[in-house]
Amino acid sequence: MTDAVRGAVFAAFLLACLMLGGASREGAEVNLALQVGGIGFLGWGLYALDWARLCLASRLLLGLGALGILVIAAQFIVLPVGTWADLPGRAAIAAELALLDVEPDPAFVTLSFPESLRSAAALLPAIGMAIGLLAVRSVPATALAATLVATALLALVVGIMQVLGGREAPWYFYGFTNRGYMVGFFANANHMATLLLVSLPFIAALVREARSRFPAQRMELTIFGGALFALVVIGIGLVGSLTGYALVAPVALASALIVYPVRQRLAWLLALPLLGASAAALVLTGDTENVFGSEADTSMAGRGVMNANTLDAAQDFFPVGSGLGTFEDVYRRYEDEERVTRVFINHAHNDYLELLLELGAAGVVLVALFLGWWVYCLTRLLRGQASPFAWAGWIATGVILTHSGWDYPLRTAALGTVFALGCVFLSRMSLGDRHGTRPPRTRPAKGQGRAAGSARSPADEPG
Repeated sequence: MTDAVRGAVFAAFLLACLMLGGASREGAEVNLALQVGGIGFLGWGLYALDWARLCLASRLLLGLGALGILVIAAQFIVLPVGTWADLPGRAAIAAELALLDVEPDPAFVTLSFPESLRSAAALLPAIGMAIGLLAVRSVPATALAATLVATALLALVVGIMQVLGGREAPWYFYGFTNRGYMVGFFANANHMATLLLVSLPFIAALVREARSRFPAQRMELTIFGGALFALVVIGIGLVGSLTGYALVAPVALASALIVYPVRQRLAWLLALPLLGASAAALVLTGDTENVFGSEADTSMAGRGVMNANTLDAAQDFFPVGSGLGTFEDVYRRYEDEERVTRVFINHAHNDYLELLLELGAAGVVLVALFLGWWVYCLTRLLRGQASPFAWAGWIATGVILTHSGWDYPLRTAALGTVFALGCVFLSRMSLGDRHGTRPPRTRPAKGQGRAAGSARSPADEPG
């Protein structure tokens, strides 16, 4: 298979995930198709994977993925009924079953085998994309980045048609969705805003790459890229999602630094996580209702009550957790029955709390290890001569990690695949990896010295 064909296959799968994987609950048939595709990429990747060729960051990423798979597999361990009942949080459930003269048979670690299996299967597109890209290094980053940006622009066009058509417009693809908002290919307007946000650093990376390849057209390429950038920023404003409003400024600033690196880059980029944390703190504290408006009506008193209920449940089930994908069933047990509304709550709207409830201590360890890997990659990037696509991957994953503090973007195949793409780009840090291959190192010939090899092209600027 030629490099062009490989690139087309990966780009087509990314396009399918972005256009069809925009909901965590609806679209079971198309999500199943994406999961089957993910299995294909996973098998292909495992067959072609060459551990010796992976850099340290890629090896660590692969190790984190393997650890996550082990944690998920542990959900399906069968336990003796007595042992199962002694696990944290199971005693009350066991007592209720005893009143009915029923025993769990078999008794898995997870409270719901079907939901855990469904949630595990939902990860297959992202895992398949990541393993496939790690194994097949010849897939050009430009093709995948261009696919992501083009799909984001297409989603923006669809979103405009949705708003112009009103709440009953035929351009909404899901029954349970934010009608009246620009949701594009998603069910949730916040997720649409996140797609537009993560497209900004990839626009910047494409512009910088094009400027280095075609120096004679630097000005034209910069103007064209700036126009696309401005269009996406305007689109973020039109979506009406306060997630977009909160994150657009730091993301736009960081993305601009990809095209125009400055000496103060270290200070700015280290400030980005703080800006994201500030936005999350604003949402999760007393000012939530002012920040989210109607979105705060998700539960009785908004997300504050939801977070409190989730924390109570997480404490009861810690350190084992209730099982992957069991949030919806467990949360019902912790709601105040006298104050329950008709609003449907299927996620915690905070992926970190949801993982704490479902996976317990293992979830905390996984998140901590991943954040450690993410910060490690940042320290490597700041040493200079990093690919613009690596910077784009770092910013994109940072956006999704921040958004996960008050929503569940990674529960969709679309944004999960984008996250996987960003992680792989981030793990390939050198300029030689921007097209998927690392050039061999060669020593300069005698007499050339360092001066002959010291000249840099514009793409060699640290970014």
